[in-house]
Amino acid sequence: MRKSSLFVILLFISLVSAKAQQLDYLNSYWYTVQDTSKYPFSHYRITLEDSMRKSVRIFTRDSTLVYQRVEMLPQRKEPMTQTEVWYADETGIKIRSAIYSEKKKRKETTRFYESGQRKSLTITEDGEVLKEIYFSETGQEMPVPEIIQALPKDGIAGWNTYLGQNLVYPEDARFLGKEGLVYLHFFVTEEGKMEEIEIMNPEENHPSLNKEAFRVVSKYPHSWTPCIEDGKVIRSEMRLPIRFKLAD
Repeated sequence: MRKSSLFVILLFISLVSAKAQQLDYLNSYWYTVQDTSKYPFSHYRITLEDSMRKSVRIFTRDSTLVYQRVEMLPQRKEPMTQTEVWYADETGIKIRSAIYSEKKKRKETTRFYESGQRKSLTITEDGEVLKEIYFSETGQEMPVPEIIQALPKDGIAGWNTYLGQNLVYPEDARFLGKEGLVYLHFFVTEEGKMEEIEIMNPEENHPSLNKEAFRVVSKYPHSWTPCIEDGKVIRSEMRLPIRFKLAD
């Protein structure tokens, strides 16, 4: 079982005096929530660190573990290693990733079906894919799926042109010298429509920057070309940044 009382977790942390420890509240996109009265948190993160390793765990509000990362910190010039695990709701491990930092950064990532069967194995070195294998739910090796990502009208260049012509720097933020990077999350439907647009990091930016980023994305007048996976049109998830930067 991965559920436990937040009180018990915090009590345990208080007893581990030799470790640096930190508790952070997070929103559904795992960005830190500072003002919980204005932005309700859906997750919390516990970080423990000593001279040997750093451990990060993220829980849902009801104390279900959904992510953990362990970093072995460099000792006597030994290579640093890092392991990450993403958990699926009530179904066990969904993604496991291991990074080995020697002369080259080697990363092995394994994804799983809800049944627990291995879905894929990807090995990269310094970002370059060395091996990518996919498996059926019965364990048989299968071809790598062909995925064409969703794109706005005229591609990324068209999207940037739209932003350049329609994004307005808020006067109050300009007067205060406020810059920012607003991340937006939304879905592109099978018909190419944008749905469920949300700001992922609202507390990191001036409110006027958030409002303008949301406005310009919500007013996008064109349909997207939807995502296609193995010849099938599917609903897809998008995360896009909008940067506000004042001229020097």
